Amino acid sequence: MKFRRKIFKIVIPFIVFLFGITTCLNTFSIIDNNATNRNLKDIKYKETPASATNSIWYRVWGYNKTDSWDMGTSVAYDSVGNYYMVGRSSNSRDAAFLVKYDNSGNYKWNRTWHGEGWPEANDVTVDSSDNIYVTGSIKKDGVYVINTLKFNKTGGLKWNSTAGADYECIGDGIAIGPDNYVYVAGANYTLVGPDYVVLLKYNMTTGNIVDLRSYSGVGSTSGMGKDIAIDSSKNIYIVGTNQSGGIPNEILLLKINSTMDLNWSRSWKNPYKGLHVNQGYGVDVDSNGDIYIVGLYEAYDYFPPYYYHDGVFLKYNETGHLLWEKILHNQYNNTGLGDIYIYQDRIYICGFQGDYDDDDVLVLEYNTTGGLINKTSWGGTADDSGWGITVRNPSDIVIVGRTSSYASGFPADAFILKYYQPSIYPPGSFTLDSNAGDPDTDGNFNLTWSKSIGADNYSVYSHDGFIHQIKNNGTLEDQGIEDLNYTISGLTSGDYYYIVIAYNETGNTSSNCLQVSVRIPPKAFNMFTDANDPDTDGNFNLTWSKSIGADNYSVYSHDVFIHQIKNNGTLEVQGIEELNHTISGLTSGDYYYIVIAYNETGNTSSNCTQVSVRIPPKAFNMFTDANDPDTDGNFNLTWSKSIGADNYSVYRSNNPISNLDNCIEVKSYITDLNYTVTGMKTGTYYFVIVAYNATGFTLSDYVQVNVSIPLNGLPPAQGGNDDDDDSEDGIIPSYDIYLILILTTCISLIYYRV
Repeated sequence: MKFRRKIFKIVIPFIVFLFGITTCLNTFSIIDNNATNRNLKDIKYKETPASATNSIWYRVWGYNKTDSWDMGTSVAYDSVGNYYMVGRSSNSRDAAFLVKYDNSGNYKWNRTWHGEGWPEANDVTVDSSDNIYVTGSIKKDGVYVINTLKFNKTGGLKWNSTAGADYECIGDGIAIGPDNYVYVAGANYTLVGPDYVVLLKYNMTTGNIVDLRSYSGVGSTSGMGKDIAIDSSKNIYIVGTNQSGGIPNEILLLKINSTMDLNWSRSWKNPYKGLHVNQGYGVDVDSNGDIYIVGLYEAYDYFPPYYYHDGVFLKYNETGHLLWEKILHNQYNNTGLGDIYIYQDRIYICGFQGDYDDDDVLVLEYNTTGGLINKTSWGGTADDSGWGITVRNPSDIVIVGRTSSYASGFPADAFILKYYQPSIYPPGSFTLDSNAGDPDTDGNFNLTWSKSIGADNYSVYSHDGFIHQIKNNGTLEDQGIEDLNYTISGLTSGDYYYIVIAYNETGNTSSNCLQVSVRIPPKAFNMFTDANDPDTDGNFNLTWSKSIGADNYSVYSHDVFIHQIKNNGTLEVQGIEELNHTISGLTSGDYYYIVIAYNETGNTSSNCTQVSVRIPPKAFNMFTDANDPDTDGNFNLTWSKSIGADNYSVYRSNNPISNLDNCIEVKSYITDLNYTVTGMKTGTYYFVIVAYNATGFTLSDYVQVNVSIPLNGLPPAQGGNDDDDDSEDGIIPSYDIYLILILTTCISLIYYRV
């Protein structure tokens, strides 16, 4: 991804090698997880030099004290602020390395690995579970291949994947996409023919290669990939170089979609005269989808003859249009940009600047319009350069690279530097907005604001009037916010005013004052009833839960379901402050009720409740005109009207009636209020009237009728109790007289015949 040794092609016209990919997913035998076995060391930090005024801490790390040339190429951080530096060592035993430091710069562990030639660890990234992914190259069977490894946070190797072709392949950039795949960008350097940008897609769990592609440079020239960035839409951006004649003479940018198909490619070169080389080393994407590239321009001026470097900083939009270019150029000096990292649309760049053999680490901070916010350097009296940068926050910037000034031996060691870059300007202007309605009807909304360039954090203030300055008014809602949003909840009706203050160590900047009018209608509530189903008397209570914010309630009724009062509903009562209302005097039918809660903002309806009223006939009384006793067996039954009755039935029994058991139905479906009984014989009878409707029935009181029919028109004997046993009354029962007459007649007939 960063500074690399130059590759020069050997032209052999009659040999053609086709690009192919092989993978080896088993654990590589030359991996070494024990640094002591390879004489690698952890060199403790020295006192920070006076020129490094913004350094929090730095550490150097190298292979040995005599001939080690060590370089940190990339750095990444995990969820708790540990840092992982990768790089390479060149000496009597070349090695690639991964070193872990905690946030305070304390060394934790290192992992190194060797190969047949010069192994490289060129880039590193960390996933959400704090697993570490490293890509680079290693020589295998005489050929350099792309080498990608996964470690857990304790340094345990999870998988090791190699992929190569007929000639040299290098992995230079690594990133984890929104789809949770690992992507590696690099180059395939062919012996004959063009070089290719390569892109590999790995399963992050197994290390299996899911897809791989190769891409030529612009105009079918050679291309080499150096770094990779992926946006939120899964678009992949690879920066590197176009190469012709064995010289990387243009910076190359590729945009590749989520299916790994090329969308477009762009190239750029410095227009200065002379022999020149342009190389892209770093790429990142801002929140707007714009792409930023840093790199290096190498030139040789003929008059006067001098070799120098310029730093290159480019911005493209997502369609590939170059928005601006910046060239950091000091003639006869040495400037280069090695890596870029975008944090909340603040652009951080590391590199080097100075004279040959006396470069310092260069740190730059820009806004997205290309405005320089900060520029500072770090280094000593020898050659120092930065090649990797990451930013947790503006107070936690970490750079890795190569130092000769603070190396423990000759010629250079890798370094990791935690850096604090103070702002020289107060935060930039920004705008406060919200997603609140006008008015807001629930008291819950989000405040959002644009980014204030240079701000470290934000505070939110509120007031019940317009906020001119916090000194005189304003209540602190929250402070130290690093996000660009804040949630407000639980407000009641009223007018509220908000302002956000952006802070950095230089000063603060206020947003606009935002007014939010909250007008909350009554909250949702439910209505209930104690009516039975069905209700049998037409009297019941409606009750409802309290509607938060309601001033009063109204009750509406209708004979069908109530969807909205505008189209249907009869007002029963209004302005109720209690949570209940009594309904009474209803007849059978289906009734629908709804309660509306009101306040000055609006109203809210309860659920619609149905009450089915099914009232049985009302109580009534029965009468008779029969004498006591009745002597002809004919009489009338009459009764009062039973409210709600549809018809009546007459029932008779030989015993007093409390229910219809053992009763005989005499007549049914009578709609009049009387019935004539005829032909009854001597005896005691009990009658009851039953009133019916669709809901049920109701019994009247019963009447007793005593029927006593005289014999041959004579009145019956007096003094009896009419219990069908007249012998005990001292008289001859009427049926005995009939028997005597029959017997007498029979005797007379017999006698006459004889």
